[in-house]
Amino acid sequence: MEAKQKKNSRIAWICLIVAGLIEIVWAYFMKLSYGFTRPLPTLITAFFLALSFFMLERGIREFGIGMSYAIFTGIGIAGTTVLGLVFFGESAGVLKIVSLLVLLAGIIGLKFCEGDEENENSEKNEGNEGHEGERGAAAAGNAAVGGAAAGAGNCGKERD
Repeated sequence: MEAKQKKNSRIAWICLIVAGLIEIVWAYFMKLSYGFTRPLPTLITAFFLALSFFMLERGIREFGIGMSYAIFTGIGIAGTTVLGLVFFGESAGVLKIVSLLVLLAGIIGLKFCEGDEENENSEKNEGNEGHEGERGAAAAGNAAVGGAAAGAGNCGKERD
């Protein structure tokens, strides 16, 4: 069961990363659509937008909405900022670069939080074989606490 969870977790991470990368693609074509007045870039935007949300949903199923959306938008923000710098001549200041690095550090931090939650869940559920419903409820509770309201430094761990 634990190997299946790790595989699902890896697949969800891949889906979130791909969703974030696809977000960069649809943002690029949205820029090229000039306010959705050009049909081909508009259609390409809609296609990649739908595809990115489809991939995002897989991450939400595994990690919850807070963490998944943070990762998705973080990758999208960083990527579209780089895209704007490279292809559209947007300015790059020190604050912008430092902010992007902080954003990427946050995404990496969320990855480590996900590992902490898996370890915590497996410790809580030792000896509960045959009680899958309880495990699912515990995981859902941990995921719900894992949002921004959980506070910094606890990575979504339940409060006493």
